[in-house]
Parts: sequence; C-alpha cells; structure tokens
Amino acid sequence: IITTQPLSFQNSCLNQNTVPLTVNYQGGSPNVSYQWYYTSNGLNTGGTIVSGATNATYTPPNTLAFNRYYYCVISFAEGCSVNSNTAQVVITTSPSIS
Repeated sequence: IITTQPLSFQNSCLNQNTVPLTVNYQGGSPNVSYQWYYTSNGLNTGGTIVSGATNATYTPPNTLAFNRYYYCVISFAEGCSVNSNTAQVVITTSPSIS
C-alpha cells in the first residue's frame, strides 16, 4: 500500500525551484525498487521512463517549459508492483516586461 503519494499539482516558473515528489509504502518486502515515469495524458501507466530517477523522491527539472504528469512504480522482490497517483507539474516561462 502506498502511504505517501506525490504532490498532486505544482506550478513553477522556468528555472525556479520545484517541489520534490515523494512516495512511501507500507507492507511488502523491504527489497523494493523505484522508477519514476512521465506522461502527457495524466494516466499512471504507459509512461516514459525518467532516466536515473530510481529513488523514492524525485525532483522534476525546471530548465524547460512543459506540462507533464509524473508517477512512480514501486516494484517488490516478489515480482509484484504498485503505481502511485500522478503528480501534474507545469513549468511556465517567466513573464517579460516590455
């Protein structure tokens, strides 16, 4: 059972700090692996692997403007896995004054 889900929504400006996304679980084997994914459709399946994002906490990048949904798959040594809820992260360009 996932006991801590990632923050459901955050909006940040380009090159500003983003809030780390965190998952936690209860029960099951202590031997687990984590893999974060992102999608553009808000679903927590069928996403693109986030390279190197293999911990319970992942901080989304802030160097490109985007609207993505992140989720984590927690895989247990017994062969089963569980997917977290999605977290929508929107990075927008900073307004300019003309």
